[in-house]
Amino acid sequence: MAFLLGGIYITVIGAVLVSMAVLLLKGRKELCNRIYLGCQGLVVLWCASQVLLLLAKTEQEMVIAYGIGNVGICFVGAFWYYFAVAYTGGTLNGIRKYLPVSISACHYAIMLTSGWHHLYYESFGKNGVEYGLFFYTNVVMTYVLVVIGAMKLYGNLDKEQDEGGARGLIIASVLAPIFLNAVNLSGMLNTSFDITPLGFG
Repeated sequence: MAFLLGGIYITVIGAVLVSMAVLLLKGRKELCNRIYLGCQGLVVLWCASQVLLLLAKTEQEMVIAYGIGNVGICFVGAFWYYFAVAYTGGTLNGIRKYLPVSISACHYAIMLTSGWHHLYYESFGKNGVEYGLFFYTNVVMTYVLVVIGAMKLYGNLDKEQDEGGARGLIIASVLAPIFLNAVNLSGMLNTSFDITPLGFG
C-alpha cells in the first residue's frame, strides 16, 4: 500500500510540475497566474511531505516532513482564495487583503511550536499523530476559503464560458479535496498518510 501511495504522490507531483512549467512558459504574466503557480507549488510541497513520511524512519524525519507539508496545508486555502479574487478581476482592500494569509501564518506558527503547547498536534510520534484544536480551525478556515473562492469563480462564468463544463470542474475542484480530507480525518482508511493533496492536485 505504501509503495502504491508513494507512486501516486510522485505522479501527482510530476503532473503538477509539468502544468506549472507550461504555465510559466506559455501563460500570460498576470497576477492570477502567479498566484495559481503558488497554489500548485503548495500542493507539490504537501505531496512531497507524504513521500518523505513514507521514507521516514525517525521522529526527527517525521518532524521535517510535517513541517514541509504544513506549508501547503496551512496556506493552500488562502492562496486559492486570492487566486479566485484575482481571476475574477476583484480587488481586496484593508483587512480582507491580509486576513487570510495572516491566519494561515498563525496556524503555521502554532504548528511549529506545537511541542510546547500541543494545540496543533495533541500528540506526535512514530506511533501516530492526534490533532488538536488549531489543526481543526485551520481545516475549517481552508474549507471556507476554498468554497468562497469556488463560488466567486462559479458566479463569474457566463453561459458561453460554461460550454466546456467549466462550472462542473469548479465544483469538482472543491468537492474532491474536501471529500478526501473528510475521509482522511474520519479514519475510514486508517492510514497515517494524508490523501487530501491528491484532490487539490
